[in-house]
Amino acid sequence: MIMKKNNTFDEFAAALIEGEDFAIFPHVDPDGDALGSSVAIALALLSLGKKVKILIDETEDGGLDIKEELLFIDGEKQFFTVDSSFVAEKTYGIMMDCGEISRISGKSNRDEVFQKCNKTFCLDHHASSTPLADFNVIIPETAATCQLVWQLFKSMQKYGFKIDKKMAEAVYVGILTDTGGFRYSNTSAETHIIASEIFSLGADHYAISKKVFESNPLRSMKLKFAAMGVADFSCGNRIAITYVDSNMLKSAGATLKDSDGIVEELRNIDSVEVACLCKEQADGSVKVSMRSKSSIDVAKIGMKFSGGGHKRAAGCTIHKPIAEAVKLMKSELKSAVEGEYSGIININKAPNMTSHDVVAIIRKKLGIKRVGHTGTLDPMAKGVLPVAIGSATRFIEYLDKDAKTYVAGVKLGMMTDTLDIWGEVDPGCRNSYKIDVDAELISKAIQKFKGVIEQEPPIYSAIKVDGKKLYEYARKEQEVEIPKRQIEIFDIEYIYKENEKYLNELTGINTELNGIDDDSTSMISGAKNIKPDDESDFYIRVKCSRGTYIRSLIRDLGRELGTDAVMSYLVRTKSGGFSISDACNIDEIKEIDSNEIKNLIVPIDSKINNMGRILLGDSDSIKFQNGGKVSLNNIKIEEAETSSQDDERNIYLIYNSHNRDFLGTGRIVDGKYLKAEKVLPR
Repeated sequence: MIMKKNNTFDEFAAALIEGEDFAIFPHVDPDGDALGSSVAIALALLSLGKKVKILIDETEDGGLDIKEELLFIDGEKQFFTVDSSFVAEKTYGIMMDCGEISRISGKSNRDEVFQKCNKTFCLDHHASSTPLADFNVIIPETAATCQLVWQLFKSMQKYGFKIDKKMAEAVYVGILTDTGGFRYSNTSAETHIIASEIFSLGADHYAISKKVFESNPLRSMKLKFAAMGVADFSCGNRIAITYVDSNMLKSAGATLKDSDGIVEELRNIDSVEVACLCKEQADGSVKVSMRSKSSIDVAKIGMKFSGGGHKRAAGCTIHKPIAEAVKLMKSELKSAVEGEYSGIININKAPNMTSHDVVAIIRKKLGIKRVGHTGTLDPMAKGVLPVAIGSATRFIEYLDKDAKTYVAGVKLGMMTDTLDIWGEVDPGCRNSYKIDVDAELISKAIQKFKGVIEQEPPIYSAIKVDGKKLYEYARKEQEVEIPKRQIEIFDIEYIYKENEKYLNELTGINTELNGIDDDSTSMISGAKNIKPDDESDFYIRVKCSRGTYIRSLIRDLGRELGTDAVMSYLVRTKSGGFSISDACNIDEIKEIDSNEIKNLIVPIDSKINNMGRILLGDSDSIKFQNGGKVSLNNIKIEEAETSSQDDERNIYLIYNSHNRDFLGTGRIVDGKYLKAEKVLPR
């Protein structure tokens, strides 16, 4: 069917009143909202002297395909039927609580019957619906289709229509079920106002609630227990997925309709953000129901498989065996959850823990495996450690190229095997006793290191030589020639020891320089190197390129001063666009709720500041995401203000020009076309 316009309630009502014979089509496997809205409209039309039936899909034995607990909605059994023979040339068709023709098909091919109707109407509140009927009222932000029916009733009153108690109670069933008893986030002030108006007409709230929520047969509870027993939890228990198969149905003496409510029970678990129920059908396909109570949009997941629904409640059908369907949906849900946390979190690493320790803590907290850090920080150091989560891990290499800034302590007259105060002391080091610190001499000496220089890394480092890491040679006391590397010192500054206020400002430490006992950031009792202390003779602030070893820099500075020197303290205060002033302590991550962590995560592209940007139109964006070559014609290029080591490779950040969504990174080839380098999942 061709997409048509969305109408006003007045337009819808005026067209509806013209008809005399009506067929109402709720979606397959109708819930309380689909049936309540259908019966309410049927009662309204009947009161105006119209002929009306509600065409229900049929079961294998020819019965009504309706959960028996909901049959009370058509208490007088005057509307529900599986026989479509009453539909004639002049019949008006109304599709209720769905906007896709496929959703009314079922075993009876009701979609074909609907399309033969004289005029077609659609009343729905699902986000995935589009106007396909002759007249449509589709308002996705509404709590229930029954709420739309109530608004339609107001427009119908000008034709002499009056709302009665039975109509009000049918509407209340739909509102009650689709809001979960007014608990779900779709419940609005307007929803409560309508409920109040329904009560004023004498609707029996308790009787309806009892029938809806307190009338489950024993077999449905047995089935629920079986499904809960095989439930699988992942991503830190934020995802819950289970299934119902033919064996479970047989054991419980139940039908698939008895599975209603299972997915909601999973969602009710405190840690669960998204729940999923996979139900094996008689034909071998799997019907999937999803519920979300976070910002995860399950309708988008459903639409991937020709399904749909709301952001927080959606479904689809998977044409695979039940085990494969469960595995597929688990993968989809994990990708969705990881997508919610995808980005960079700025951690202030504590001393005496490795960078990998930080990653492990975040992995455990979020239940997400794809977590990685940018730029290893030595165990005894503290400071800025950007940690990438989810798909952001694919872009770490771009962040790792950024300049980094450190504040380091220098101890003169000492040398160790690790080039810091925590290593084994070399008994033959020069000037083993304390020497005088000449500020002017040091200030002049450090300037000699500014610019591009050759640096010999420490033997205790992870640099590989002939396939082995240098520290492996050191631990086995094997000799190895350490190759020098080219690095760049952008800025270097001498800081005398007594300049406590300045040191505090640089490092984000607001305690006096009187040792280690008072430091609240320590995660390990007796940890050293938490803040500047009496071990250091002076300090330096260094802004440098990737791959710079501060320990080696201090060793070389000591040589320039005619003595030995080791690092006695290290804080990374900046890494690219991340600063210690806005970093989060790892202890905080351990304590706060996982949803609160989302507020600490920034998009990966927001911190890649030294790469240009390319804006693509919608069609080119799709081509780029599919890995195709994109012509440079009709695209907009925004060059970066600062250069990058990727300039020679012509790497750019790629965005959709329409919504500014970050798509990935791409490379301009031969000045002719754009080729994808790293692409975010669609």
